[in-house]
Amino acid sequence: MNYNEFLFYNLTQVTDTKHPLKNLSYDLAFNLVPKYYDEFFNSDYNDEYNLSEYDAITNYLNNY
Repeated sequence: MNYNEFLFYNLTQVTDTKHPLKNLSYDLAFNLVPKYYDEFFNSDYNDEYNLSEYDAITNYLNNY
């Protein structure tokens, strides 16, 4: 797991979201995080030119 995936998982825990990783223990989430991070990464919310990755992930999760 890289930093970006780690950040994504942690933001799912502190953001008001309906994302499947929300409240999922780290042990259960570990193998799922790369899949869900890739979904975010390939989404329109990943706007690297206008937002930090933190803000882009938060926007994605808030609108999930």
